[in-house]
Amino acid sequence: MSQIRHLVDDERFFLVRTLRAAASHDVRVAPHAHSWPQLIVPVRGVLSVWTSVGSWVIPPGCAVWAPTGISHGWRSVGALELRSLYFRPTDPAGPLPQATGVMAVSPLLRELVARSLDIGMLDDRVPTHRAIAILICDALSARSTPAFELPMPRSPELRLLVESS
Repeated sequence: MSQIRHLVDDERFFLVRTLRAAASHDVRVAPHAHSWPQLIVPVRGVLSVWTSVGSWVIPPGCAVWAPTGISHGWRSVGALELRSLYFRPTDPAGPLPQATGVMAVSPLLRELVARSLDIGMLDDRVPTHRAIAILICDALSARSTPAFELPMPRSPELRLLVESS
């Protein structure tokens, strides 16, 4: 890996922060929100994600987008490995999706995510890092949505029923 050590003062230059995570079967993470928008990409296993606007089952080859401040929780189905990219909320490298949702991960996006994780943090001061961030933002803006999105019911009664199961 070619990760570079960074100082706290470097944070303001980061375009993208990265995270690798693993979980065994049926690990649950309570709803939470981030100050940086997040792309969650399972690379092994299946991820079940829920928000106030919908729930999704995300296999490898797909990802879920969680904009800034959107509360989301997740559960692993089987042994899970995931990759997350967090995007600078102000002045990112390009337009970012505004709505939570699932998307297909193209071969290009998959490799850009992998390269970003190898680097660690994409730094705006490094031209190659900025180019990678621009390509990722472009891939996210052209996202294709698989047909398995399931919106949360709007009826309070049905919503209560869904949330209690």
